[in-house]
Formats: sequence, structure tokens, C-alpha cells
Amino acid sequence: MPFWFFYILVSAEVPQKKFLISSKSAVLNQIQQKASYKGNVSISHDKFTIKGDNLVISYDQGVMKELFITGLPLIYEENPILKSSQVSIKADQMAYQVENNQLNFKGKVALQRNDDTVTADSLNYNLDTQEISAASNGKNEPIRIIINSLPN
Repeated sequence: MPFWFFYILVSAEVPQKKFLISSKSAVLNQIQQKASYKGNVSISHDKFTIKGDNLVISYDQGVMKELFITGLPLIYEENPILKSSQVSIKADQMAYQVENNQLNFKGKVALQRNDDTVTADSLNYNLDTQEISAASNGKNEPIRIIINSLPN
């Protein structure tokens, strides 16, 4: 079964971002300005790795605007700069807004940072500020946060 590798260099108003994308299949549509990847999708970046089942990338005039990935579950893992801070997030879907470096997770979200955990229906994570906000849809369980130790 073929295994596709695509290396994308994004030139935008934001600093250039390099992504290595692998999947079992890919469809690139220049007219619709979309790229779709299916089957064992993996996105590698110098700051993170994301694994899922399906990925759709939207462009505007050749500039990457959004990555939308789904999985059962999808897995986001940061490439830790410091060994003391390792972040892993599982969810049903994620949208990455490239311009503002914002990750939006939905569906059975579970974040783990070292020994601390957050579970919620949705979670927003700003990669620049490291700010995390979580919400419950009101129908399911409330947000649960377990903090094992406070930072110094």
C-alpha cells in the first residue's frame, strides 16, 4: 500500500512554518485551495507532532490558513524544549489556526502536562502564550483538572 510523504514550506505573513505530512493517500486541489490526506496521517513540525485519520488543509492565495484533523482519537504531542514540560492532548478533532498559532480541540479532550491532567468537551491552546482554556458543553461531565504539583 503506498505511503505518501509531503513536505510543505509555508510562506505567509507569519514566520515560515515547515510541516512534514505523511498519509496513505492525498488529494491536492489548487482551484479549491485545499489539500486532503487520509489514513494514518502524521504531521511533524519542529514544535509538535499530530497523528490522526484525516487531515484537510485550507489555503488562501497559496498561504496555509487552517489545518483540520480528525481521529479516534487524534493525538497531539509537543516536542519538549525542556524535559520538565511534556504536553500530550487527545481529542476527536482539532483545528490549527496557523496565523494566530491557536489549537482548538473538540470531543473527549484529554490534556496531560507532565503529571497534571485536564479533561473537557473542548479546549483551546495558544502555542505562543501557552494559555489553555477549557469548556464543557453542559450536557456531559464538567471540566476536570488534576494538578499534582504547582510550578515554582
